[in-house]
Amino acid sequence: MFEGLGAIRRPFYGWWIVGVAFLSLFLSGGVGTAFSVLLPVMAEQLGWPYSSLVGAASLGVVTGAVVGPAIGRVVDARGARLVLALGAALTAITVAATGFVKEPWQFYLAFGLVGGAARAAMMNVAPVGMIANWFVRRRAVASGVAAMGPPASSLVLPPIIAIAGTAFSWRWAWLGLGTAIGALALPPVVLLVRRRPEDLGLEPDGGESPNVGQAPSPARTDEWTLHEAIHSRAFWGVAASMALIGVMPHTVFLFLPASFRAQGLTDTAAAATLSLMGFAQVVSRVALWTPLVARLGSVQRALMLWGGLLTLSALLLAVAHGEVAGYLASGFLGLAMGANLVLQLLVWPEYFGRRAVGAISGVAHLLGGLAGAAGPVAAAALVDLTGDYTLLYLSMAGVVLAGLILQLAVGRPEKTGPRLPRLTRSI
Repeated sequence: MFEGLGAIRRPFYGWWIVGVAFLSLFLSGGVGTAFSVLLPVMAEQLGWPYSSLVGAASLGVVTGAVVGPAIGRVVDARGARLVLALGAALTAITVAATGFVKEPWQFYLAFGLVGGAARAAMMNVAPVGMIANWFVRRRAVASGVAAMGPPASSLVLPPIIAIAGTAFSWRWAWLGLGTAIGALALPPVVLLVRRRPEDLGLEPDGGESPNVGQAPSPARTDEWTLHEAIHSRAFWGVAASMALIGVMPHTVFLFLPASFRAQGLTDTAAAATLSLMGFAQVVSRVALWTPLVARLGSVQRALMLWGGLLTLSALLLAVAHGEVAGYLASGFLGLAMGANLVLQLLVWPEYFGRRAVGAISGVAHLLGGLAGAAGPVAAAALVDLTGDYTLLYLSMAGVVLAGLILQLAVGRPEKTGPRLPRLTRSI
């Protein structure tokens, strides 16, 4: 992690970039954590059905997916600082504004439409581009450290948000979270983020670069352009498989406290299932997934293991009843989810290189966002219709299995593979 410079050992500047990525992911993940914890009380006090509230969250996912390709192009061309700064500012404003909503259209505007676009900058495309540009050999480790952000927020924030919602109100909880995002995110983004190591006279992973400020030389011969990716059937196969597998963690995360609250657990105990899941994520990400992915040398093998554990965790949640079983199932879910962001950060630069990773991951996020938006809406409608969560968990297991089958069928993308008809210019 540390590189020697003369007699003084200084950290490679890329680790500051990883730190900012971690903070961005922690804070943006905290928004989802807050929504999951506050969803039941908001539904009760506002008198809105779950499907209406979750619909706003899904709108945010769709909005983020739509703007993802444009965000990716900006990150590739100008770096992540501007994107992250705007994303953090808008996220802070929209999260705080959520505490003032009184009508559904206000919630859909603040949390869904504008907030979704802002969170996409913080949660998805920008961190991928940052880490891909600063690390090659150590990319798995760097991705693992940055990916600790969301589970750390799941570990730390649920009891704080639950206590704030109980002692004050859910409105004050949203206002406090928005204020914290603005205060904590903006200064390090503005002061620390740099586009690429070559701008500071460094090479990826550390070391001196003889070409200060110049564009980096490709680190591999199979670098893809956006044009090559979107005209490859393999790219769309990988994107679709990642979208299907990713539906389950996102959907289950939203409904986990509500499902155990429906079984009679208190608000605090139900929120604790998220904290336990977050703790298991942190431990598994440090002790299992980060070193395992680095040693496997195959992203696809890690993807298959991840999907298999997610399927098993969904089945465990379907049969879990009571506080003890709920905690055990939540802990196992956290074990599986420890791989989530590590692999999402890794798969695009590992498969397609650094050259256009922002734009490529942004287009992939478009597909993933649409799937991620449909999953919670369908799940909320299912819960509203049946009043039960068992069918929800079983359906999520089926969706993950479909993604695994597709991933096996596609394999690792190759430039010589099947291509789609030419539609656009190469970037």
